[in-house]
Amino acid sequence: MDLILIGFMGSGKSTVGKLLAKKLNLNFYDLDVEIGKACDAEIKTIFKKFGERYFRELESKVLRKLIREDGILSTGGGTVMFNEQYLKNSGAQIILLEADINSIDKRLNFDQERPLATNLNIKELYALKMQRQEQYLRCADKIFYTNTLTPEEIVNEIINNSAIYPK
Repeated sequence: MDLILIGFMGSGKSTVGKLLAKKLNLNFYDLDVEIGKACDAEIKTIFKKFGERYFRELESKVLRKLIREDGILSTGGGTVMFNEQYLKNSGAQIILLEADINSIDKRLNFDQERPLATNLNIKELYALKMQRQEQYLRCADKIFYTNTLTPEEIVNEIINNSAIYPK
């Protein structure tokens, strides 16, 4: 993998990853989508039917397969919590997309497909984000703030400030 996007749910990883891959003529992989393909089920169904532990085991397995591919990978919000060392040792550049909790809350209100966020209020979302924040920061090579920028502007910031080039 050339570049891995990490960050809390709603920080823009999938949106930015797709645009960045297109602009750089690279393959794009969304870890949650790839997990769904491997299981032939939606993420929320996997969580509901088998639980988070099973999901995290499957996530690690799919991640280890994808990491060998060329391109850009968008991870799930909790991926770093269970795969930090593996990500750090992957050789890929790791970019943290960071957003404040109000921006995240607004973005998540439009998306009911996130199993861990569906029943959380803003205080609970903030607490979950803070639980993960230290690992996000430890894992990241660079941080980009997504609150006030469009996805296109974030892509340009990443290209201008990272060691990633078109193929």
